[in-house]
Amino acid sequence: MVMFGVTHVMAIDGYSSKIVGHSTMPVKNNLTIYDQVYRKVVISHGMWDQVRVDCGKEFYPTLFMQDKLGGYRYNQDRPAFLQSPSTRVNNRVNYPLKTGLMGLVNQETIDMEDDTVKCIVSTLACQVASLGLGVFVDSWNAHNVPGRGIPNVLATHGYMAKINEDLLPSAYTAADLYDGEHGAKLKRESHFGRSSLQGQDQITQAEQRFHEAVPDLFMLYSSSVNGNQWPLQDAVLQLIHIMNTAE
Repeated sequence: MVMFGVTHVMAIDGYSSKIVGHSTMPVKNNLTIYDQVYRKVVISHGMWDQVRVDCGKEFYPTLFMQDKLGGYRYNQDRPAFLQSPSTRVNNRVNYPLKTGLMGLVNQETIDMEDDTVKCIVSTLACQVASLGLGVFVDSWNAHNVPGRGIPNVLATHGYMAKINEDLLPSAYTAADLYDGEHGAKLKRESHFGRSSLQGQDQITQAEQRFHEAVPDLFMLYSSSVNGNQWPLQDAVLQLIHIMNTAE
């Protein structure tokens, strides 16, 4: 759902097909992917024999550290990582939300060319989509893969090389190491639009007002999945109003 500033990155164990980690962000970001997906999964589950990603530039710290720690893998006969084009996109989470947001665009109720609107829509859409992704992941990991079995069950029989957390530096440190060895300058932050709020007081006030108006974000997702787009659309319009009238 790139148009609305929602991107999912998931880590899937090749042996069991279990989704072992995921993160939702406005735009793919090197440091976020490394910190919230790769580093978190390796610390919790162990070192993959091989990491496969698409050919984007957003995985550089991940692939860099995977290669740097390659000696800890069980199977070192295969490359530490492999880049290949992405061939599948799952719209089960995004499509219902995108339908509602496109309705606002088509009615010219929101202008996705406006940086403030872009930031507002992305912020809310990421939160709602992340809740939906959590439901999808739980369902996927518990379902039966024909000819294989249930990912949650299969994962108990797989073994990944355990690794000391100290060997996996923070995202910023990993990026600095990459820059130093490759003479590069990785982007530390990625933005989708710009917030109009100034200072923490305005942010806190806006968040409180929105929570009072829309206390249940999961309801926005469940309504969208069931074909009722209005709650999400109304929440977007309310958040835009709150952000534009913050004192």
